[in-house]
Amino acid sequence: MKVAMIGNMNNNFFSWMRYLRDYDIDAHLFLTDAEQSHFLPECDTHDNKYSEYIHQLNWGHPISYFFVSSKKIKTDLKGFDFNISCGFAPAFLKKSNIPINLFKPYGGDIWGRPIFESLSPKRMIINAGIRWIQKKGVPYADIIQMPNTNDLYENRLNKLNKKHIRWNGYLPMIYHPEYDINNLDTLLELSKYGKELKSIRNENDVLILSHNRHFWYNKKSDDPDNKGTDKLIKGYANFVKSKKNIKSQLIFLEYGIDVEFSKKLIKDLDIEDKVTWLPKMYRKDIMVCLLLCDIVCGQFTNSWNSSGVLFEALVGGKPILSYRNISEKTEESLYDIMNANTIEDIENHFNNFIKTPNNYKKMGLDGLEWYKSEVVQKTMEKLVQYLIDFEKRKIDATK
Repeated sequence: MKVAMIGNMNNNFFSWMRYLRDYDIDAHLFLTDAEQSHFLPECDTHDNKYSEYIHQLNWGHPISYFFVSSKKIKTDLKGFDFNISCGFAPAFLKKSNIPINLFKPYGGDIWGRPIFESLSPKRMIINAGIRWIQKKGVPYADIIQMPNTNDLYENRLNKLNKKHIRWNGYLPMIYHPEYDINNLDTLLELSKYGKELKSIRNENDVLILSHNRHFWYNKKSDDPDNKGTDKLIKGYANFVKSKKNIKSQLIFLEYGIDVEFSKKLIKDLDIEDKVTWLPKMYRKDIMVCLLLCDIVCGQFTNSWNSSGVLFEALVGGKPILSYRNISEKTEESLYDIMNANTIEDIENHFNNFIKTPNNYKKMGLDGLEWYKSEVVQKTMEKLVQYLIDFEKRKIDATK
């Protein structure tokens, strides 16, 4: 059974490919011409042992849809029995009459692109074209894998594909063997930020990491990209001013369109000496920073159960400070978090961490075990069994 995985947003499929290969599935990753440079496989590993299973395509970007031939697409994917796609890949598969076996949206491919509002005439034309392309593929996917999420995304998905088989399992976005805490010393040596990160750790009692994009200033509350970073900054400011005997640092990455607004808010609150700014990093460096920290922050406006940031925190065995709407439908078994939606919630959780740090450390370690069992084991066993049955049905059909 040969599996083609097309697209690598957030390095999701590179992680999934490695897990599949651990289960003896001959999975290959196909990078499109639309990949972002900080989501390439080399950004998520320190070795190249998977290089022979990674292939570069010259299509996948919406513009290339109008120039690549169906014959070229078929040739590139020849010999593969099953495909897993994200982004715009379904449209290319449909163009070549290749079945869209499994579509795994990463978020923007069903929210910001298929159905996107903008007042700019130029933007409206571009988005109309993108929406047209995406509607060429997603409605024809046999299986869509996406865990239960908020109503914003559920409604969009149902508008795109009403007849799909829905798998609610989680995508194992992070290949956890790569970032085992027992390998921290080695990871520190391999990271170009290792010495700096170790120094920050040694100088502080509490380290808090928020490596989300800075996207919050003048954003609507129903914008799924609104991270609510201003709440975190204000809650942290209240904490450090009331706990002057605690040496702490909130670590941000210079990542996102609202970085300067975050810096201004930090300056206005007079906590510049309590915040460390690091450059936008590859995951292999972010994870080293995360493994050294005490708390990892998610988002504080919209409720999420899965994301790259949340799952990176789980893999690192760290307690998560984030917002979860408990009134929304969720799975019976879900990892625990430091649930916060307001400035006061955030400050209170920081104060409670100081009082009972071991409780929160246990929360983080329990989260890692949840990831291994609920995300990796359950998802992989279901997919692998489906692939085995799929191959058997294909063989039986030829008899």
